[in-house]
Amino acid sequence: MFNAKQIIKLLLLLLITSTLIYLSCKIVTKLNHKKEVAQRIKQLPNFSYNTIRGTVVTQNTLNQNYNTVFINFNTECDFCKHEAAQISEHFVTFKKTQFVFVSNQDANIIKEFANTYNLLQHDTVIFALDTKNNFSTTFDTHSFPYAALYNTNKQLIKVFKGATTAKTLLKALEQ
Repeated sequence: MFNAKQIIKLLLLLLITSTLIYLSCKIVTKLNHKKEVAQRIKQLPNFSYNTIRGTVVTQNTLNQNYNTVFINFNTECDFCKHEAAQISEHFVTFKKTQFVFVSNQDANIIKEFANTYNLLQHDTVIFALDTKNNFSTTFDTHSFPYAALYNTNKQLIKVFKGATTAKTLLKALEQ
């Protein structure tokens, strides 16, 4: 019937075909997930976070006349530190913009970070505690910093994954 060479060829063909089908399914699944996330964050999603000041911030407590910049950060991330310093340095140029810095770290560590970069002195800067990692799940973030920019209509303008400059954020907000 089949000799050993034919069986090996058949098994090899079956292995290659199975691998290609598996990889194709993984790619399709990943693409569908990305589409779901893009659709989910197209409009500002519902959220509720405690802040380091002891208040609660939701989509309804934000100033509806301001653009909103969400920044998912970690206080130990050098890129996050640089981005916070840049925002602080150019803060006066961010007219009608509110910032919501989101982290899953301890509130005291976040306060120290906020004070280091003189960001707590601004009424339009909020530091939110993401104790349940809802931000990461909603926005599918896997790296720091991550920034999502929304206009006054709460529609997504742009997402930045990784380090970005204050000038780049401003340019995106002005479009």
